[in-house]
Amino acid sequence: MRENSAKSVLLLRVKPGSVNEAIQELKSHPEVSYAEPVLGTYDILATGNFPDMQSLQNFATAIQQDGFCEAFYVSPAVEHWERNGATTQEYSAWTLINTSTPTQTWKDLQQFPNVSSAYITLGSSNVVAHITASKPQEINKTILTSIQKIRGIRRTETFVEAKP
Repeated sequence: MRENSAKSVLLLRVKPGSVNEAIQELKSHPEVSYAEPVLGTYDILATGNFPDMQSLQNFATAIQQDGFCEAFYVSPAVEHWERNGATTQEYSAWTLINTSTPTQTWKDLQQFPNVSSAYITLGSSNVVAHITASKPQEINKTILTSIQKIRGIRRTETFVEAKP
C-alpha cells in the first residue's frame, strides 16, 4: 500500500446551514489536523495526515456519504512544509496553484514571509499555499505581486478564511 508522506488538502461544499456541523464532524476524525470555513466555491478547507492512499479514499467516501456534504475535492499531498514559529495572523487564505513547475514553485513559496505552509499535491492544483497576514491587503499583495510572478504559474484560485 502506498504511504502518504505529507498532509492532504480537502475542500468541501456543504448544505446551507451545515458548516459548523461539518467542521465538528471533520475535527472529530484523528487524521484531520485543520478544518475551517472559507469563502468561495467551497465552504470548508481541511488538512489531514492519512497514512496511505486507501485511508484517504475511505475517509473521502465516508465524508461524501454524510448528510451535510454536497461536493468534495481532495488533493493528496506528496510533500509539504510549514514555517517554524509562524504566528497566528488575523487574516488568512488558501491559494490553489496550477503550475508547470510544482517543485520549484513550492521552493519559491518558502521565500515569502506571508506564506505559512505549502503542499505539493496531486490533482488539478498541484501546489496549495496557506497565506497569513495582519491586513487583507497583504494577502492580495502576496498573491498578485509574489505568487503570480513565479515562473511557471498558470492559474491560482484563492479561498479566504471566514473568521467568526
